[in-house]
Amino acid sequence: MLRMDSFGPCASTLFGKETLVRRRRPLVAVHHYRNAESMADKTNDVDEIWADWKKAVTMTASEIESWLDTDESKEVGQKDDGSGESVGHRSGRRIVKILGTKKADLTASDVEHMHKVVGFVKRHGAQGPDSDVEHSRWRYSLMNWGNDPLKKA
Repeated sequence: MLRMDSFGPCASTLFGKETLVRRRRPLVAVHHYRNAESMADKTNDVDEIWADWKKAVTMTASEIESWLDTDESKEVGQKDDGSGESVGHRSGRRIVKILGTKKADLTASDVEHMHKVVGFVKRHGAQGPDSDVEHSRWRYSLMNWGNDPLKKA
C-alpha cells in the first residue's frame, strides 16, 4: 500500500485491482510504540500538544475534582451512553488523571485525549454567551473540560 502523505493519493485494492484514492481529510495516525524510533514520535506528539494543553486546561486537578462533584457539573453536557454521565464530565475525570501524570509517562491514549480537550475548548470557547457568563451552561460545560473562561491563564 502506497501513501504519499495525509492528503495525497494512496494505493488501495478494489475488486482485485490496485486503485489510487484521493483523500480529502488527513489520515488519523494510530501509534504503536514498539521501538525507540516510535517512542521518539510519541515524545514529539507530546511536545506538539503541550503548550496548547496548558492554555486550554486552566484549572488545577483539585479545582476540577471539586467542580465535578457539583450539581451544575453533572447537569450539563451530552450524555451518550446509559451511565448518565456526560462526555465532558467523563473527560474531566480523565483530565485529572493526566494532570497527575508526569509528561514523560503520558501514554498515546493520554496524548490523544489531550488533543481532544484542546479541540473542544477551542471550538466551544468560541461560542460563548452574550451575557451572564458566570452562571451559564456554556461555562459549566467548559469547566467539565478543565477550562474556566473566567479564570485568568
